[in-house]
Amino acid sequence: SPPSMSRVHVIVVSGPPGSGKGTHCSQASSEVNCGAKLLHVSAGEMMRLEACSGSNLGEEIKGFDSRGELLPGRIVMDVLSKMVGKLADGSWVLLDGFPRTMDNLEVLSKTWAFRDSTVQTPVSDSRAVVEGAVALTCPDSVVIDRILRRGKQGSGRADDESEEKIRGRLVNYHAQTVPVTEWFRVRGLLVEVDSSGDQRSVFEAFSSALRARGFPCSNLIKICFTGGPAGGKTSALRHVGRMLSAYGFEVLMVPEAPGIVLGGGASLPLSSNTDRDGSGGDPAVINRDLVRWQVALLQVILTLEDSFATMGQTNSMPTVLLCDRGTMDVKAHLPEAAWEQLLTTTGHDEVTLRDKRYDAVVHLESTAVSLHRAYSVGNNAQRTTDLGWGRRLDQRLEEAWGVHPSWHKIGSYPRFDEKMQAVEEAVLSVVKKHCPPRLPLRLLVTAEPFGFGPSAAVGHFFRYLRPRIAHLAYAGLGFTLDIQRQLPYDEVLDLKLAKTDEDSSAQDTWKRVVKNYDAVLVSSDFTFAGLAVEAGVPTAIYDPIAWFWPKLNNGNLPAAANCVDVYIAQDFFGVKEAVAGRTKSETIIVPPIVDAPSADVALGGDGDIGARENAVLINLGGLRNPYLTAAECASFAEIIVRATRPLALEHFDSCQVLTSSDMVQHLAATGACPDASTVLPAEAQQFLGRSRVAVMTPGLGNIYDAALFSERVFWLPAANDSQGMQLRSLQAEGLAPHSADWHELLGDSGGVAGGSDGWDSPIDFNLPQEQVMKRIAEGIRSALGERSNRFECRLRAKFLTALSVRAAGAGQGPTAAPVLRGLVTRFGLGGAANVGTAVHHKLLAPILRERRAQGQ
Repeated sequence: SPPSMSRVHVIVVSGPPGSGKGTHCSQASSEVNCGAKLLHVSAGEMMRLEACSGSNLGEEIKGFDSRGELLPGRIVMDVLSKMVGKLADGSWVLLDGFPRTMDNLEVLSKTWAFRDSTVQTPVSDSRAVVEGAVALTCPDSVVIDRILRRGKQGSGRADDESEEKIRGRLVNYHAQTVPVTEWFRVRGLLVEVDSSGDQRSVFEAFSSALRARGFPCSNLIKICFTGGPAGGKTSALRHVGRMLSAYGFEVLMVPEAPGIVLGGGASLPLSSNTDRDGSGGDPAVINRDLVRWQVALLQVILTLEDSFATMGQTNSMPTVLLCDRGTMDVKAHLPEAAWEQLLTTTGHDEVTLRDKRYDAVVHLESTAVSLHRAYSVGNNAQRTTDLGWGRRLDQRLEEAWGVHPSWHKIGSYPRFDEKMQAVEEAVLSVVKKHCPPRLPLRLLVTAEPFGFGPSAAVGHFFRYLRPRIAHLAYAGLGFTLDIQRQLPYDEVLDLKLAKTDEDSSAQDTWKRVVKNYDAVLVSSDFTFAGLAVEAGVPTAIYDPIAWFWPKLNNGNLPAAANCVDVYIAQDFFGVKEAVAGRTKSETIIVPPIVDAPSADVALGGDGDIGARENAVLINLGGLRNPYLTAAECASFAEIIVRATRPLALEHFDSCQVLTSSDMVQHLAATGACPDASTVLPAEAQQFLGRSRVAVMTPGLGNIYDAALFSERVFWLPAANDSQGMQLRSLQAEGLAPHSADWHELLGDSGGVAGGSDGWDSPIDFNLPQEQVMKRIAEGIRSALGERSNRFECRLRAKFLTALSVRAAGAGQGPTAAPVLRGLVTRFGLGGAANVGTAVHHKLLAPILRERRAQGQ
């Protein structure tokens, strides 16, 4: 049977001297104290404290000490019983150092109850119940070595410095205490833990042993998310779940009980749609059918939570239980008299339902309270609450939950990412002390210095790496450093500056640098991945364009894909077919790495963002070609901005240009755009989510951001071969209705067949890569030279057409879901978290296992 909350629960901890009893008991009392009070009690320390207290019992203890006599078990039990009498109901005690002998055990068994019914205790109303014992086992040789080391480091005990005395202590332990351990074993009350390993692995086993002896919430933290309608609760749960996984927690999500029962066909027994709580406007009225209904709902909530908690207690890692609403939400939907009737009927009390079930409560304020324009019922089939009831319900939920000792209110914010940041801070304040330790490894991350995409990808999955890794570094070149220098790495290396006189080539620099790290994660750069493998460093590569390589390499992936430890491919059209059976490395296919919390809002999740700003975003990330100089790329960006930005400002209130730092400087210097900027990927998504129209290069990251956030996209001509293939794929699927192609912008006939200059036919992006890249470079140079006026005028005209279609189709009301969202339905999202998981479990965990096996 489960432990009673009206008693104090005791777990006896035994083991030879030097086995780590004190260390692991102290750590458990500080780190595994989730949802239940856990106290480490050293019997010897308790006796010393009592002797100094001046009490009659203390004076008796002094007398035995002065005569050099062992304390009788009855005196030890008197002190322990006195201590237990002061503890709160439901507290748990780790009892270290008692009973040491069978005589001690006899006194214990006559004073406190035992979980095993075969142990007859004369005191039926014992304040404490012994749940069992945990024994730390360790070979004598290991114990002797540990204690001698402890003595040399100044433990303060004279008998820690003499091997002879240590052996004498062990003889006494085996003769007197081992029989006590055997007594617990034969009654099925003992769990043994091998304490000869490293401290972390022993502590994990020790925590599992406590759980096996009934400690109810070992390593389990329970947080309830609540709040009025359209507060962002569903999105916050997803966001927090991903964040906690990044910190190394196991995460379990308890589904919303009302959603389950209402979705299953149940309906509230209310007299009318306006009778929200069954009172008919009179709080003294009790709708007994509604009370019965809410009693049943409460039982569903309790059963779901308790079942998930039981499952969570089986995890060896710290686990967080995220509850989508909780017990006190029931109170908010009942008049006070009806709630009191429910408590009487069920035998529950409010303090237990609220304060003792949850470690924390997070209340997300409804947008109905202070962000009225964002409040909507149209994007949630089960949301029928009007604005007025939304406000009242939010207030009632605050009144029901607000006195919880760890209640966190998250107000409304104009920007949803700011609200999610506040949620993060609240949750971290609860779980921070329980975070698993960072992995003692040095991980180096790098990105291909071509286009903005590979470096932006690192920015996406950085947040799933940083919390778990002791030393995280980035090494790169040129503009790939723009984003990374804004992130909290332990170090950022410019490889151009890292070159030394000993390095005869850039490759020598790379190899020398990677040898300083335990593992390497590469975004797209197969050359660097190959060098890391040659240097003997475990390596993983993230490949966003796995579908692309077989079209260039006779059906094969790049050679490095076969020699890295982990090959992570991002899903897209044809990816599963491209990687199937083509690599010897461990291969993992992940969804697109877009993982911003506001993605859920953009998909119609909680309605936290109201009408978009009347703005345009021009995102020039990925405007790179290896056959062009940086100056040529910057000049090409200038032409695009001059063609599109004035139109955007003519038809909209504002226009934001995002690009790399060198292009920002060029646009400012030429006057084409004085306020262009370089931002992190999450900030770029925020701009996109607030804009009505976007002008973008067809890089894969931009494509997926647009699928989630943008109402309408005008695609620029491809700057490289992969962009061209991606745009063709979208066009073939009917997902890119507004785009500009090279033959349309440069040809004599404007893209109509019959021209004679070679630009009136589309580029075949399936030709050899070098040929395609050079052809695009020719087009850009033409746009910068003799055909600049033609290019700029036609680009402006196509953009104006896209704006006109938008205006004609959208009107003043909501727009239809963008066709690009079909990508999300097909391939999913949230792959950044998957990349982090793959790195932790497939790249780093094997390194740690190997080190432990070698005793490091």
